[in-house]
Amino acid sequence: GSLIKFISGNLDYEDAQRYDLLIKNMQSREHSVENKVTIINKAFNKLINASENMNCNIKYIDRKTKALQTLMTEEMKLMNTISIINSYNQIISNFRTLYTIIYEVETAISFSKLHTLHPSIINSTELLNILGSINKLSSIIYEVNENNLFKIEKSISLKSYLSGKKVIFILEVPLVESHNYIYYKVIPIPIQDPVSLKTLTIFPKYPYLLVTGTKYIPVVRKCIDTDEQLFLCTDDNLATYPAETCMEQLMLLKKDLSECTLQPIQIESLRLQSIAENSWLLYSEDNLVITETCHNNEVHKHNLQGTYIITIHEQCTIEINNKMLRATTNATSIYFRLPKVEIPTIHLFQTLNIQEDKTVDLHGINFEEIKDMTQFLSFSDDSSDISVNFKISVWTIILYIIISMLIILYIFKMYRHRFFHKPNIGSEKICNRDGEVKESTSASSAFHKNADVNFTCKN
Repeated sequence: GSLIKFISGNLDYEDAQRYDLLIKNMQSREHSVENKVTIINKAFNKLINASENMNCNIKYIDRKTKALQTLMTEEMKLMNTISIINSYNQIISNFRTLYTIIYEVETAISFSKLHTLHPSIINSTELLNILGSINKLSSIIYEVNENNLFKIEKSISLKSYLSGKKVIFILEVPLVESHNYIYYKVIPIPIQDPVSLKTLTIFPKYPYLLVTGTKYIPVVRKCIDTDEQLFLCTDDNLATYPAETCMEQLMLLKKDLSECTLQPIQIESLRLQSIAENSWLLYSEDNLVITETCHNNEVHKHNLQGTYIITIHEQCTIEINNKMLRATTNATSIYFRLPKVEIPTIHLFQTLNIQEDKTVDLHGINFEEIKDMTQFLSFSDDSSDISVNFKISVWTIILYIIISMLIILYIFKMYRHRFFHKPNIGSEKICNRDGEVKESTSASSAFHKNADVNFTCKN
């Protein structure tokens, strides 16, 4: 029936309602589809907007990433530069440290060659500790403290040597005894023999002398000057197994002066030499007038001849042969006054031996610089007495005979050679007393062969 209705087109009310419902459903669905399309369109628009925003964000992030990368690159370059600078500074610092060490080693070696102690060898604190340890066992020349450290350093002897790659320094700290000696420098003084008018002196065997009481110790080399009034004498300075010297005999006022010998010398007729502070040695062969002028204008004239030790008082001047001598000012106010000692007169010219065989020339020589003159004179005596003996053996005589025969044979051959090979000079022309020229056939010595010699004779 539904099919017939459809074909014939006759629809009833029910069909109309049904179609109307279907149309409404279709319209409802169409409206729903339109809503969905609208929603999808909006979603696509939002998606496009989100994509555009994301693209902008990506570009922004890319720019920031590139900026960060550039910044990181610059920071890395800066860090590398700082690292290189730090490495360079470290190399410079190590080089300076090495240079300082080498410089200190060089300084230490240089001062060790001068036998002088220097802080580059050992610092003051370590040296004080070492000296304190030594002072507990033995006595040092000064009390060990910071105030005396400089004085102790002057007395220390420094030695060094090389062992492989090491430089070894040896510090010789002098250990002193409790005995104090008086240290003398022995100077020969010229004197004049009143009989022969010769200038004589006694050359000391040793240039220095240590004295304590009646004990005498000869000193070969100068002791170390550690202070103004203090000297340090080691065993190396002292004479080994010394015999009694002339100086000891004179200082002990002995009658036996067998070790003393007067030596003739030649010096200036007027000798003036400084031997100590405000003390001068004066020797004059002739009469000499000296003038002494003091601060109160007092003038004293002295007539001198011979040998004198002149001591100049303060604020006084002495004129000797147009030379002015003045006392040196001294800041100290401490004076030592020695007791007056009466010394007996020793008749040297009647007691001592005079060496007459030689005279020593001392013109312009400082008496303080004369050393080992006694050894030199004794060596000269020994050398003058040496006799040379030659013992000729038989082989030496035979050798002399052979050499003589060879010389004679050589002379004989030369004579025969010249005899059989004489030059042919030809005839010579000789002038006689009458002025005539004659020919001579005798051969004579000539330097040129077959040379014609022309003579001109004059009456």
